[in-house]
Amino acid sequence: MLSKKIVSLSEYREVRNDDLINGLRSIRKSANLSTDDWKSLKVVAKRISGFVDFNSAKSNISKLDNWKRKLEYQKGILFAEEKVLVKAQEVYKSKPNKTLLYGIIPSRFKEEFKEKVDSFKAKREENVKAINMFNELYKHSLRVVKIQKQFAIEEFNFLYPQYADKFENNDSVVEVKSKYVDLFKQEGYKRDVINEFENDLHKLSTPNVKLSKVLEEWKDVNNSLKILERTKEKRKVEYRDSYKNFDAKKTYDSSIKYTDAREQITTKEERKETLKDVLIEQLKQRYPEISIDTIKEIPSEIQSKVLQLHLNNEQSGKLSKDLETVKERYIKKDKNEIPKTNHQENSFTNNSTSSNSEMMFNSLMNAVKQQERNDYDLEAKRRKKKKPKMLYRDRDIEREM
Repeated sequence: MLSKKIVSLSEYREVRNDDLINGLRSIRKSANLSTDDWKSLKVVAKRISGFVDFNSAKSNISKLDNWKRKLEYQKGILFAEEKVLVKAQEVYKSKPNKTLLYGIIPSRFKEEFKEKVDSFKAKREENVKAINMFNELYKHSLRVVKIQKQFAIEEFNFLYPQYADKFENNDSVVEVKSKYVDLFKQEGYKRDVINEFENDLHKLSTPNVKLSKVLEEWKDVNNSLKILERTKEKRKVEYRDSYKNFDAKKTYDSSIKYTDAREQITTKEERKETLKDVLIEQLKQRYPEISIDTIKEIPSEIQSKVLQLHLNNEQSGKLSKDLETVKERYIKKDKNEIPKTNHQENSFTNNSTSSNSEMMFNSLMNAVKQQERNDYDLEAKRRKKKKPKMLYRDRDIEREM
């Protein structure tokens, strides 16, 4: 409510603005926060040395994620070092001279092995302490993001009640809401419309926000594997050279780095296999008339590109047509980049021929089209059975018409 008599448009805007600002302030002032909430807010405020809102809370998480990656790398190296030490100990029992492979002189094995184990334990203890410290801080930071997310939603809904219930509050929607709350606080006026909420309905839907994250991770995993394969070969050369021109320390360190590269590849491959199942599940949700066995026959790289059509709102609703679109865009565009069948590596490769790719797609599309026809026929029969019988007088009218 406006609390004083307005005599001009400028005064109206000023008073209206004051009411909105006061309303926004009251949302935070009246918030029912727990003792743990306040504790987390204080921890994060001290860490960022400033006011905590949704953006600063997210920025804090982003910085912590960088720290997390560093700690995970250190943990991975320690895991690799432990494997090297275990192998060295096993080799010493059966073939003592082979301990040179791990940079340990056979005649001095017990002394050197003990030194390395003691050093390893100290590094692992330090890593565990750092991880525990990180986990405590991350717990507070996640709680603060949740708190600030709710503030952003409530503040936006107060400013723009017409959009309050229009969307499910997934991460992308909250990003937009936070953006327009910040713009109001900076500029002092409301927008007539929120363009993202008028034009990007498809992208902001929760299923597509989830799909976007899946496809992004799928791309990242595949790129990471390419980099890791190159890294592994590089580490292998370094390991071989350090052993050939024997340098105990370099041989020990390079054996650890080589082992780490191999372990990282194993971890990424396992994650890739999990994501393949997610891609299949996503496709099944969007094409329920197609059998799971047929979907599994589609190479994962092609599956991801079909799903990208959905993300871009370019899907036809029929898998056969969408496969044709993918074929036109990616297969005929570069005949040297052809996907193998699911019995081989699910990625574009130069080892297949264009004709093989055409045959694969044609076979897949024939199977898909058959299932789409069957689904259409079943639906037609279902509708026919449900068609109500006409009364005699209705049939008489029907004849006349």
